Amino acid sequence: IDDRPSVVEMWRNEGLICYQINPDSWESYQPLAKGAKLVLLVGPSHAGKTHAIFNWPFDVSVPDERNFAYVASDGVRHQFTGSVFDQTKNDQVFKYMHDLVKLNLNSGLSTIVDATNLHARDRKQFLNIAHADTPIEYWVFDRPLEKKLASIRPGFPEHVIHKHHKSFQSGLSHILAGDNDPRVTVKDLRNVSEDI
Repeated sequence: IDDRPSVVEMWRNEGLICYQINPDSWESYQPLAKGAKLVLLVGPSHAGKTHAIFNWPFDVSVPDERNFAYVASDGVRHQFTGSVFDQTKNDQVFKYMHDLVKLNLNSGLSTIVDATNLHARDRKQFLNIAHADTPIEYWVFDRPLEKKLASIRPGFPEHVIHKHHKSFQSGLSHILAGDNDPRVTVKDLRNVSEDI
């Protein structure tokens, strides 16, 4: 973390994530670097979101990796609880994620948020973090229910797959409409994730 643009640029050019802060105020600083993009992955559990991110089998504009951060609810949950399945600290998990995404965007780092983001209230918490001029993308993933059930990770409760599948279907029109937020562009990748 540094407040000097030249130092931040130096570390980023070396391939390291470096946060740029405003030295005057931690609470109300505006982005010091322009162009940060917020990408929300949207889709039920086992829809292929994480797999796709690490394999890039689709044609989308991938943020420059030197100006890009990846924040995953499973990873944060594992840090907080020791398990990706333990939901007992979700409030702390998502508070941490919101704070980290805010820091990333304010530091000029495009950020991909890897979580189900199935409910409008959850997506809107991330939208509210972004500034009025921040471009936001929803990358929407899904696979047929049978494929999701066939790829369940050991220890993952099957009933959650069914619950997420139904929640996703019931909210799909809002998701594809970008929650009526003019900053949101939707990339419907369901046809791609079906093959994952």
